[in-house]
Amino acid sequence: MLKVLKLSAQGLPQSWISLEQAVIHYAAEEVRWEAGAQIAVFRGGHNAITGEQSIITVNSIIGTKGVPGINPFDLKPGLTNSNSLPATEIYALTVATISTKPNSPANTSSRLANTA
Repeated sequence: MLKVLKLSAQGLPQSWISLEQAVIHYAAEEVRWEAGAQIAVFRGGHNAITGEQSIITVNSIIGTKGVPGINPFDLKPGLTNSNSLPATEIYALTVATISTKPNSPANTSSRLANTA
């Protein structure tokens, strides 16, 4: 299922929307700008007077009018790597790595103590 990235007019991400929701924004003339590739073409009915068919092309990224519904400063990023180590294990690995290096201060002081 294709989705369209909806941004505020200032470029702040708002949400991923369906193609149908994007068409509603286009039809309501709420799209200020568009970017990315053309991903769909919707064809409507024919005008009774001119006979011209209505066509709406949807791009993959649209910037819409209005006030952003999401404040980016309120967002908290989620962890995406479920296999990551807890902070205590990372600290323990870092300390163990530093203390086993041949020229680390811990090993230098112990070598000095052994030579005295």
